[in-house]
This record gives sequence, structure tokens and C-alpha cells, in this order.
Amino acid sequence: MKKTALLLTILVLSINSHATHQRVLELIYDHVPGTNKYIFTLIEQVELQTTLVSADVASNSPSGTITLPRVQSIPLSGNCTSKPWVNIYRSDTIDLGPIPAAGYTFGHNTCCRTPAIDNIPNSAGKGFYIEAQMFPEPGQSYASSSPRFVNIAHTSWLQASPFILTEPAMDPDGDSIFYTLIDVRQGTLANNAAISYYNGFSGSAPLGSANPITINQARGVFTCPNTIPLGIYQFNVQITSLKNNIVTSVIHRDLIGAVSATPPASPSISLNNYSGTGPLNLNSNGVFQITVKTEDSVSFDINGSVLLDSIFLAGTSRLFDLTTNTAGNCLGNCADFMPNPNLQGLATATGKFSFSADSTHLLGSVTAKYQVAFLAASQSNCMPLMFANLFVDVTVIKKSNIGIAENEGVIFKVYPNPTTGILQIESDFSKPKEVRILNALGQEVSRFLLQEGEKQINLSGFAKGLYFLVDEDGGSQRVMLQ
Repeated sequence: MKKTALLLTILVLSINSHATHQRVLELIYDHVPGTNKYIFTLIEQVELQTTLVSADVASNSPSGTITLPRVQSIPLSGNCTSKPWVNIYRSDTIDLGPIPAAGYTFGHNTCCRTPAIDNIPNSAGKGFYIEAQMFPEPGQSYASSSPRFVNIAHTSWLQASPFILTEPAMDPDGDSIFYTLIDVRQGTLANNAAISYYNGFSGSAPLGSANPITINQARGVFTCPNTIPLGIYQFNVQITSLKNNIVTSVIHRDLIGAVSATPPASPSISLNNYSGTGPLNLNSNGVFQITVKTEDSVSFDINGSVLLDSIFLAGTSRLFDLTTNTAGNCLGNCADFMPNPNLQGLATATGKFSFSADSTHLLGSVTAKYQVAFLAASQSNCMPLMFANLFVDVTVIKKSNIGIAENEGVIFKVYPNPTTGILQIESDFSKPKEVRILNALGQEVSRFLLQEGEKQINLSGFAKGLYFLVDEDGGSQRVMLQ
């Protein structure tokens, strides 16, 4: 039998609302640095492809209801005639102004859960309701980006014993993450309530009170040592982000887990062939840790394998652009992850991760921390997926005499700095030079060709905040736009 694999490198996924049954639902948002603007993404897995072109998110913010156009639809099974799909809906930038201390809530509701659910009576008559809560950063008027789940939106096969549900997440702003299981809900933003469960089941005990679940809060792994009755169960995994013990964001993933005596073979994922100037360590939570000085680099291979099944291999990170899906392409000043492009019918896959640390990765400080997450997922025929995950913490520190010093390594100077928009140029180069403009997250927001003799750079169309001018030779200058 021919096996088919999909190759995805995914940062954010999204959701839809239509008559076909939903299986997974998720809502996240991203802060646009230096502004009071946010981008919302709705993520959903459905049984069949939909033609719906947009989805609505209600809120108690000044924006009211936000319409999110569908930007992508991804088939999840290459060898299934009626493929399950992941639909992605994403808004344009939404200006919310200063975020009040009480925060804002954003909610989306749909019809039609999958009919046969073993912990919820008459589940087909119960709709989805999912929400994201936004709170200001401590001491700030804006909210940071919400956390997001690492695995693609999916229905997951679960082994009968021991029960394992792998739902790890990352926070692009480096906030701490706290995992819980909560009730699944239905209704609307103005009127929603927990769905009733069969006797003995609840949101915090979705497998029944006799089968309590243990949560590894460092890795997002939910386990139960008991043998679980075969069936299909509804879960709602909640992630709370905290900075300095203050809640900054709360999101949910409402999903189905299918407990099977013969699920697809469990995938494995490993890190190999590490090369770098700093040591590679593995902490007690199973997270790899690397320290990189500016002007140094690291690289390693990520290997995924599974017996008799197709294999997915993907990576997601704050080092990648937050608002686009990439397929091994580095968009701006970020890390590269190049998965093996020839995965069809294979039981193994390899992806190479590489990262060169320059001064812009310090984000205006002497040290910055990034988390890179990788996944391997197995699938056979039309079955849901099984996942394995691997996390790497990358700490960038300022190398002696190297950092974000102005005019470092460049042969043109700009002033005034800070600026209200127009920068004057002093230069002595004799040919055009390409210059990239990066925001405070190291994301490229523009690039241009600086001609010899050119006297001005106009930043007045950009949002206020910190930017870096990086020339084609790698030199960088920090510019504050007021």
C-alpha cells in the first residue's frame, strides 16, 4: 500500500465555521511590535474541505466583531479520498488602542461537533465555542502575542494504555506557560456555558473520574497510567501565559482524541550532528539548551522516524515569521529549517536547523532567549495523527565588544536618532547597497537599494518603535522611531 506524507513548516494555523463537523478549534493573536495593533488567526480541522471564505470572531473590545478571511486550506491525509482539512482564517491588523487592565475577550462559535463522542451525550447537537483572552503586559498599555500550540490542528490517535496526549505549546514572547484541562463549551461570546458530560466525566477528567490525567507542564504531555476504554473523547486544553506571575493571555484548543488498541506506530524525533561554539545540554524536562554568542552560529539535524507509516517533520519558532507559514524559507533575520523534501512513502525524514546569531537577535538587551519546537507525526491510511516533539532553547548573549552598537560594521551613518521619520545619511560607498529594515522581533518589514550619494531614508510610514538597519555585508544600526 502506498504511503503519502505531507511536509509542513507551520507557525500558526486556523479555523472555520460551516455545516461539516469540526474536530479541532483554536484562536490565537499576534501583537504588531511598536503599535496597539493585533493580527487574529482562527484554526480548525474539519472532516471535509469547505468553501467558506471567512469566519467571524466576536469581542468585547472596541473592534466589535472581526471578520477573518480564509488564507489557507491544508489537506491532512494524502492517501484518504475524503481528506480531513485544516482551515486557516487570519485578520488584517486590528487597532485596539491601549488594553485595559481587565483585558478583552475574543470568541468564535460554530455548529456541529462530531456525533459519536463517548464523554458527551448527543455531541452532534452541541456546537463549538472557543475564545482567547488578552491582557496588557505588566506596566504596558499593549498585550503581547498569545501562545500557540506546536502540533498542527489534528484529531489524535491515543494508545489505550498508557494513555498519552501530546499538546505542547510555545509563547513567542518568552512568557511562562501553564497547562490545564477545562470544560468544552458552546454558545456565544455573550452567552456561553459548559457542555454537559456523561456521569463521571468532566472537562478536568475527560476520561472519567476513575482515570485521572497527569500533566507535564513543561512539555504539554497529558498521561494516564490506566487502560482507557476504546472510544472518542472530547478535550479542551487551556494555556495560560504569565510574565512575572501576571497573566498576559489565555487560549484554548478544543479537540478530539481517539483511543485505539492499534493506533499508528508512535513516531520518534531526535537531535543529531550538533555543531556550534557553545555546549548542547539536555535539562531534566527533556529540553535541549544552547547558548550562542553574537557572530557565532549553531546547526543540527532533526531526525524523525516511524515504522510502517508516513512521516511529517516540521518546525516552529519565534525565530520564524509569526504571521506566515513557511516551507523551509527564512523570512528576514531568522533561523532556517530545511526539511527533507522527498518524504513520500518513506518512514524517516531529516531536517536541518541552522541559526547565525547577530546583534539584532538581542532585541536591545545583552541577552535574549528563543525556543524552537520541532514535531514528527505519523499517519497511516485515513487515521488521525500521532505526535512526538522536541524542544530547543537558544540563548543569545552579547559577545565581547559586539552588540547592537550604532553604526557597527557599516559604511554609512544615519541621524538624527531617535527620529520622527526622516533619517539623514552620511556615506562613502561607491556602488548601490541593499539595506533591510527589521523590527524589534528581528522580522524583516522592508528592504531597499541604497544608491551612492543618496541622502535620506524615510521611515515615517512605519509604526513607532525600535528598528534595525542591516546592510548586505551584515553590519547593523539601531534606530528608534518616535
